[in-house]
Amino acid sequence: MRLARQGFRYQMIAVVGVLLFIPVIVLLYDIFFLEKSEDILLTSSEKKLSGIADSLAAQVREKAAQAGGSSAENTSLIMERSFLEVAVPMSKSYNGVRLCMYIVEDDKILIQGFIHEYKERPPEETAEREKRIRSEAAAGINAVVSGEAPITRVGKTWDDNFLECLVPIRAGNNIAAVVWAEERIHPAFAQSQRIRKVVMYVIAFLFIAAIAGTLLAVSGVAGRVDQIKKVLQEMENGFSQTLPSMPGDLGQIAGAINNMARSLEEKKQLEERLKRSEGLATLGRLVADIAHEIRNPICVIQATTELIAEEMKKNSVPGMEDHINIINDQLKRHDKLTSDLLDFSRSESYRVENLSLNDIIKEVIQYIGPLIQKSGIELDLSEDSSIKAFQGHREKLHQVFINIIMNSIQAMSGEGKLYIKTYQPDDGSICASIQDTGKGIEKEDLPLIFQPFYTEREDGTGLGLAISQEIIKIHRGSIAIDSQTGKGTTITVCFPVC
Repeated sequence: MRLARQGFRYQMIAVVGVLLFIPVIVLLYDIFFLEKSEDILLTSSEKKLSGIADSLAAQVREKAAQAGGSSAENTSLIMERSFLEVAVPMSKSYNGVRLCMYIVEDDKILIQGFIHEYKERPPEETAEREKRIRSEAAAGINAVVSGEAPITRVGKTWDDNFLECLVPIRAGNNIAAVVWAEERIHPAFAQSQRIRKVVMYVIAFLFIAAIAGTLLAVSGVAGRVDQIKKVLQEMENGFSQTLPSMPGDLGQIAGAINNMARSLEEKKQLEERLKRSEGLATLGRLVADIAHEIRNPICVIQATTELIAEEMKKNSVPGMEDHINIINDQLKRHDKLTSDLLDFSRSESYRVENLSLNDIIKEVIQYIGPLIQKSGIELDLSEDSSIKAFQGHREKLHQVFINIIMNSIQAMSGEGKLYIKTYQPDDGSICASIQDTGKGIEKEDLPLIFQPFYTEREDGTGLGLAISQEIIKIHRGSIAIDSQTGKGTTITVCFPVC
């Protein structure tokens, strides 16, 4: 865990260093101890066997030379008899040393002495023994015959290692025979060989483990870098996405990116609030003038049309009644616009009381129930009877839900289903959701629906949802909208409980 919290450079150095420390120590042990031990063992045995082999070759050569001058026997027989005369007593003097001779002309091998067992073998095993020893010494014999010079080599039996010194014996210009002395190498040498073999395997394994550990560390870092890159790409569309906690340097980078994203998100929200506040402030300054400049003439025009209507009752003029009705309708429309503007600009403190959200919804449905029925819309009302009371202004909240439900009715164009639900989420607030099956709102239009004067209806003022949002904010509540084109819209309003 401490290693994971360190920097990447430190992690890599630590991982590789730990994995390579043991093989380096083992390698140094092999070089400075095992190899020197083997050299000491081999040097001592080589010196001894070399002296025995040289002495054997010299005596056999001398005996053969003496026998060759006084006998008509062929060279092979002379060599064989000379070897036996010399090797038999010599093998008894050197227990554990095997003396051998290979006669080139007859392709025959002669053996005296043992390197393992000190007893005579039965005849049926002698041929098998000679065959095995010849096979073990074949490489050395061939090397001496072809090189015409003595050699010393390490050989291997079926169950042990041995050291042999081979010396050629000449007859004229040719190699007539090869004699050698061989001795079992000390068991420590075999053990050293096994240890060295194990050491090599350990070193190879640890090097592979070091490479694997390095690749694993690099892969982990690459995975975290890809994760950072993916989140940074997603942040192009918004700053809500954050990086998970990470160890080491990348964790510090991820934390800095998360802090930056939060700062940018807060800045963005602040800019939006500032922009909205500036718009509302500008609108507020204009509203008073609009109210005076529009509402007063409307009152005059409305009074004038009432007088005209009364005069028309006395003196009937064909067609004038329809014109007067048109004037009255337009006056009512402008009067409503003026009232909405005044409501939107008015900053007042509401008289609050403990309210039931279920009661508010029921009262609103009672007001606009006939319109819902007339529009052919099916209403599905679901109430949570356990939700708590909250503080609010009854009339203003009626205005909020009337605006929202009216928008839903108009979005369904006279058909569909309206779902109204009250519930209490886990955060302790109380909520009401109004869902319709209307045409929905385009994704790019969603950020605009709470802005003043934004509307998609020809007869709309664009102030209904803006006024509703302001009322909800005054109640310390929240309003959220979710919409899919062609499927409908859901507006959720939540308030804090008492």
